[in-house]
Amino acid sequence: MSPSLSETTQSRSSQSSTGSCVGFEQKRLQPSSQQRLQPFLKSLQQFFTSVWSQKTRLGLALLGLGLAILTWAWLSAEARLDPYTEAVLSLQGQVSHGASLFALNCAACHGEEADGRVGPSLRGVSSRRSDRFIIQQVTGGKTPPMPQFQPDPQEMADLLSYLKTL
Repeated sequence: MSPSLSETTQSRSSQSSTGSCVGFEQKRLQPSSQQRLQPFLKSLQQFFTSVWSQKTRLGLALLGLGLAILTWAWLSAEARLDPYTEAVLSLQGQVSHGASLFALNCAACHGEEADGRVGPSLRGVSSRRSDRFIIQQVTGGKTPPMPQFQPDPQEMADLLSYLKTL
């Protein structure tokens, strides 16, 4: 007959209480060996901890430096303006002339009241977009079906002045 579950459990617990398992022997280090290994293990742990922390600090410093350089490059590229944009932004625009330019060139798509038709509404566009972006959008026609326009700098300054009133 096969042993019952309680008999099997009792025989295993008696084996484990004696400390011997089938085929395995437990070896314990002598106290003197443990005492000799403790300082070595502690110094090894300190060494790896210090190397890790030095590498981590160095890595974080390099990462910070890299991010600073990228930010500086991005901001300096944004700060540089092309000559046309610089010329437009240096001029004072006339709202009335900008309104007539808008009626001739923009109203067909953006609506006479700039409330949008084929093109989007331009009401409040100057609060959502920078002057530089608006100039690039008008001259570059970056979003189809927006055509490219090439107004002279004074006309573009006039158009910007009008768009700020919407």
